[in-house]
Amino acid sequence: MRKSGYFIFPLLILLLAAACRQKPKEALSRGDFVALYSRMLVIQKLPVPEKERIVRIKKLLKEYHISEEQFLAQKERHKDDVDFWLDVYKQSRDRLEEQIQEIYKKRKERKATKPKPKTESRKMFLPDIKKKKPVVK
Repeated sequence: MRKSGYFIFPLLILLLAAACRQKPKEALSRGDFVALYSRMLVIQKLPVPEKERIVRIKKLLKEYHISEEQFLAQKERHKDDVDFWLDVYKQSRDRLEEQIQEIYKKRKERKATKPKPKTESRKMFLPDIKKKKPVVK
């Protein structure tokens, strides 16, 4: 009986050590983290009151089905990973540039489809400066 105890004890220690070495599961994939982080950066720079920012960030976290603690824990796990943050920065920058281009494209489309006012209708409401009659004294 004692011999089996000598065998089980080291096995338990090995299993415990293996369990401790496992990396914690990430709450978000890298792509989702980049998307979430870039949107959070935009929200943080909005010219709105602080309470409004907090509400928007909470809605964003809810949209990604992640708690604030999970997000901060994932951010903390990668705090010393320079390559991770370089990748996050590049992907965030690219994503924001794409969004800016989409906004410009939509504005151009709206301007192109927006009907221009007719000049005849504008003339009715504007004074006719050139055709003034001379004042007789």
